[in-house]
Amino acid sequence: MADPSSDSNATSPFALTGRLAGALDQLAEHRPGDLAALRRMRLGDPPPAIFWRLCASHLDPAGMLPAGGDKLDIAERRWITLLAALAANQGLHQPDTRAGQGLAATLSETRFQRLLRAQDDALLDTLRGTALHLAAARQPLDWSQLVWLVLSDGRCDEDRARRCLARDFYAQLESLDRPRTE
Repeated sequence: MADPSSDSNATSPFALTGRLAGALDQLAEHRPGDLAALRRMRLGDPPPAIFWRLCASHLDPAGMLPAGGDKLDIAERRWITLLAALAANQGLHQPDTRAGQGLAATLSETRFQRLLRAQDDALLDTLRGTALHLAAARQPLDWSQLVWLVLSDGRCDEDRARRCLARDFYAQLESLDRPRTE
């Protein structure tokens, strides 16, 4: 079965990631304060207006936000984390660099395993730390695969998203011929 991260359907989270990265590039150029507000977003704090504008312009039209209730709350929490991560890594979305490969260039196996095993709010917290680590390293990678990881949490495709990242991470480590442990 094909890797869903190669899905070019306009409403897929994989195509959406590229559009969001482009929107963040535009913010960096024309509205850097809004980009900074996205970077500072934290779960539990009210999101800035730019978050809601991106929901209205990108997430809702792509079908990423359920109509209401608990599912909407969960989706918004996930997108707060994802947009903060993408904003911290603005300019580093590189569809040609598989996420597992990019993660292998900067993360230890221990940190990577923590990311793979995390679920629910622990996944959101771990992704935030990973995003800040990647931003500090200026590591480009395909963020759509990390979007898939977060959005698949609790769904039938979550194991597939995790295995896809793991295959690429360990293949990259093997090609570098150097173990990364803490």
